[in-house]
Amino acid sequence: MRKHDLNPTEFEVLMILRTEAEGKPMTPSMLYDALVISSGGMTQVLRSLEEKGLVTRPDGAEDKRSRPVAITEAGVALGDVALRQVEAEERRAFAETGLTRKELDTLLSLLVRYDGML
Repeated sequence: MRKHDLNPTEFEVLMILRTEAEGKPMTPSMLYDALVISSGGMTQVLRSLEEKGLVTRPDGAEDKRSRPVAITEAGVALGDVALRQVEAEERRAFAETGLTRKELDTLLSLLVRYDGML
């Protein structure tokens, strides 16, 4: 992610806007609820992403916390590239564990199950 000037939280915001929101705008409060981040932290992340041209936040609302956030085409493109690189790195890291394919499948299913419990 550093290669693309993204921190992990910025990357997660792009992925949420790209996948969960299916390209539709979300409010900052929806994003910080999804990421379990403070509203102040989300404000910094959104400001950074907007400065990089990866999200837009139309003006008009008096309360900046309710201004919708939408991913830009540049955000989609960068998010896709970064995601492919993250996935490749994860595959490489898992391959180095020495676990068998069956063990990796079991680990993945347990992680998915655990994530569903959160």
